[in-house]
Amino acid sequence: MENLKKTILCVDDERLVLLSLKAQLKKNLGDEYMIEIAENAEDGLSIIDEVVRDGQELPLIISDQIMPGIKGDEFLIRVHQILPSSRSIMLTGQANADAVGNALNNARLYRYISKPWDEIDFVMAVTAALDSFYKEKTIDFQNSELEKLVTQLQIYNESLEQTVSARTAQVKQQNEELLNQQVLLKEMNRTKDKLFAVIGHDLKNSLTALLSITESLHQGYDDLAETDKIEGIQRIHQASLEMNQLLEHLLDWVRLQTGRTSFVPVVFDLFQMAEEMISIIRTASEKKQLRIYQSISCKALVNADRNMISTVMRNLLNNAIKYSSRGSEIRIQCNTIQQNLDGYSHQIIVEDHGIGMEPEKIKNLLQSIGAFSSPGTENEPGTGLGLIICRDMLQMNGGELSIESTPGKGSRFIFALPGI
Repeated sequence: MENLKKTILCVDDERLVLLSLKAQLKKNLGDEYMIEIAENAEDGLSIIDEVVRDGQELPLIISDQIMPGIKGDEFLIRVHQILPSSRSIMLTGQANADAVGNALNNARLYRYISKPWDEIDFVMAVTAALDSFYKEKTIDFQNSELEKLVTQLQIYNESLEQTVSARTAQVKQQNEELLNQQVLLKEMNRTKDKLFAVIGHDLKNSLTALLSITESLHQGYDDLAETDKIEGIQRIHQASLEMNQLLEHLLDWVRLQTGRTSFVPVVFDLFQMAEEMISIIRTASEKKQLRIYQSISCKALVNADRNMISTVMRNLLNNAIKYSSRGSEIRIQCNTIQQNLDGYSHQIIVEDHGIGMEPEKIKNLLQSIGAFSSPGTENEPGTGLGLIICRDMLQMNGGELSIESTPGKGSRFIFALPGI
């Protein structure tokens, strides 16, 4: 709290009374207070204005009641309006209950003293009034500081709550990321194990068959009939093709998993791509006397990675050939679907009339690699890798692979690409 200049004001219309009050106050309070005197209320109000303007402290006003002009109670009420914290003492030789009551109710009158007063009683009243003023001032200051502290605590608590909330959200996010990483690591470990299983099972089987055939040819070539030699060479060729297809699938899958497959979307014609893929697999389809029909319209333009979609189409056609019954047919069709007011997509369907699949088998094929697929209708081997590669490549192009199948009747492999 600031150390302000302290003033006590005495107002009375009798000069001798004022001098007596000033002398007694100086005698008992010393030089700690300035004692101002005024012979009427008007002068007293002027002194108060100067005190307030100069930033002085006026803890006590002592006023007579009976004065010309403004009476004591009216004067003290005006003072209270200007200095509500100041204490006031009323002096009067004529007791006036109405005046005292008015001052008590409207001017916060601290004490009423009759004239002539007893000096000891007067000094005790003055000391008590001053003590009351400064105690209240101290309490007000402490309350003000307490309010500031409470406000600071509220701000701190709000800030702390925000910090805790943000930290909690951060920790929650980190925990979720850790959980996701754990799930991803577990999935990667399962994928790695299944990948090794694929390599160990299919690649080893093909390699074992290849070694067995070549060993037979090497050891007894001169003793073998010409038809056996031709059959052995055909089996070597078939095993080599199977190993080559498996390695291509493994390489494609590893590139996808390690992010080494570049994604370059371009605009291209689905009809032209379908014709290219049919030409590539023609030999395999003719071997099983399969008829392939495609009903994709010319200039069915899409925006996607052409190399990836070529791989998807080739894998789906090879899959359809593998599981189609000899002499049946495979259909490739395209439907245009309105996605929203701003665009549409081309839905591609590869349909076969083969052995079909159970729902659980479809789920396993699309969930992970190494879910060993059933052999083809003529015992063609398969690993399920081709469909997984199709799934991942379509996802990179903003599409999804879905399968509709009925055991014994065939399957439909469906995906969509954004149209142009």
